[in-house]
Amino acid sequence: MTDRAASLQSERNISPAAAGAAGLRVLLAEDDIVNQRLGCLLLERLGHRPVCVSDGLRALELLAAQPFDLVILDVEMPGLGGPDTAARIRSGTSGVRDPAIPILGLSGHGDGPERVRCLEAGMDGYLTKPLGVEGITRALAEFFPKR
Repeated sequence: MTDRAASLQSERNISPAAAGAAGLRVLLAEDDIVNQRLGCLLLERLGHRPVCVSDGLRALELLAAQPFDLVILDVEMPGLGGPDTAARIRSGTSGVRDPAIPILGLSGHGDGPERVRCLEAGMDGYLTKPLGVEGITRALAEFFPKR
């Protein structure tokens, strides 16, 4: 069994209680359809209510129209990437409901220049791909410790 297959198998057995902050409305913007589906499935299995979109502009539209608890933005998306989307959210002029919403960047490039770029754009944290139970659980516990 590959490492990824083993990870997916263990994620199937995670209960919402083990995920810490269950029941969050999470907006995931990810342009790769496979990563998007896996991310949404993982968030659902952890007891959250994800909404998945494939670009930053659609994320901004939804953030203006609906309440969310958390945003996860892929760093590299066509059109409006994660850092640019985060900067617009933080600007206070984008029309989003909550410019202070927690935002996590998501990238396959590991911890380095991409992370710095995300934090400089106003993101609160950074996750590396593939999105997994441990990373998302740790991030949620940081931002939502009482949930």
